[in-house]
Amino acid sequence: MAGHDINFPGMAEAERPGHVPADRVINWDVYGLPAKGAIDYAMAYKDLQDAGRLPDIFWTPLNGGHWVAARADIISQVLEDHETFSSRHSTVPVQRNAGPRLLPVQADPPESQKYRIFFNRALSPKQVQTLAGTARATAIELIDGFKDRGHCEFVSEFAYHLPVRIFMQIAGLPGDDRLMLLDLVHRIMRGRDDTELAQARGELGGYALAMIRERRANPGPDAISEMAAATVDGELIPEQTLVGMTVLMLLAGLDTVAGMMGFFMWHLARNPEQRRSLREHPEKVPGAVDELLRRYAIVTQTRTLVKDLEYDGVLLRAGDLICAPTALHSLDERIFANPREVDFDRKGLNVAFGGGVHRCAGANLARTELRILLEEWLPRIPDFELDPAGKPVIAGAAVAVLAELPLIWQRRS
Repeated sequence: MAGHDINFPGMAEAERPGHVPADRVINWDVYGLPAKGAIDYAMAYKDLQDAGRLPDIFWTPLNGGHWVAARADIISQVLEDHETFSSRHSTVPVQRNAGPRLLPVQADPPESQKYRIFFNRALSPKQVQTLAGTARATAIELIDGFKDRGHCEFVSEFAYHLPVRIFMQIAGLPGDDRLMLLDLVHRIMRGRDDTELAQARGELGGYALAMIRERRANPGPDAISEMAAATVDGELIPEQTLVGMTVLMLLAGLDTVAGMMGFFMWHLARNPEQRRSLREHPEKVPGAVDELLRRYAIVTQTRTLVKDLEYDGVLLRAGDLICAPTALHSLDERIFANPREVDFDRKGLNVAFGGGVHRCAGANLARTELRILLEEWLPRIPDFELDPAGKPVIAGAAVAVLAELPLIWQRRS
């Protein structure tokens, strides 16, 4: 894959197993970016695929060595068939799964369902409906705070406030801890150095443990208190299990929705006709949210084979790891007509929130927050564009995000 900056200097390569055909080996860093500086990294993936450079499934020696699913049918199977593809490991290489298990996502049924119930309760439709009012008030407050200025850095001034404030409320965490927690989460989600990753995980785990102990002593009306007081199979959940569950909440709640927001606004800043369409037809906003989630899917998930499987003429053996980039599912023309185009009237399911038993428990809340962003931003700042004096910055890893997104607009009299 010469000409594509997908390797990290010094990254060790695993030896090719005997069951992996040599013509299915590509040096692909699934946590890197296929083209240096490409904000639309999903399209860079698709360009490689359309050029015939990505087989439907291939093996990479990077990150410990693993398969990569590159078409919608196998990606869907990886996400939905837990009897073949286990969730025991959620990242590559295997060594990076050390520490308290991130339940329920690092477990399979029936064990995973015993722990998922707590996330479902915290993010129930009734709870999301209650939180929507706070989310809307927060969005208005943030936008009104900078709309007369004529510019903002969207990520730091909006995306890392709205969904983060709502999550902090769900978890009952002090607002003053926001920046410290964001720093730890970003170091974990996009770190490359194993020593620094371990340090950040240790700090976040220590924070989670302190919160769990505090809530067991002084429970409140929050998700961590509920988990700290809960029983599974008739016994209180052990501290280390609770640490993993709380760390998972922090990683998901403080990063993913903010990442989605960045790509939404990057797209709309470059497409004035679609902005106008949403302003004039606000009933299209829910469909626009689903379509932008499809077009800019940002998560790569990992599974482990628990039994042999043949696909596309190659044998995957039990114990092999496989990564499923949701961006490649979303851009598969075998499933979506004209997948490169954004069509707010498009129908059909996508895997932006995963699939199967581990489909994101926070999907409803995320959609609500993204809908509120569009509903409150567009009437207040209808015409905006990328700031030519700045530059969007993308950060790639298991979750791709825009780390910076400078926007400008004409101030109203």
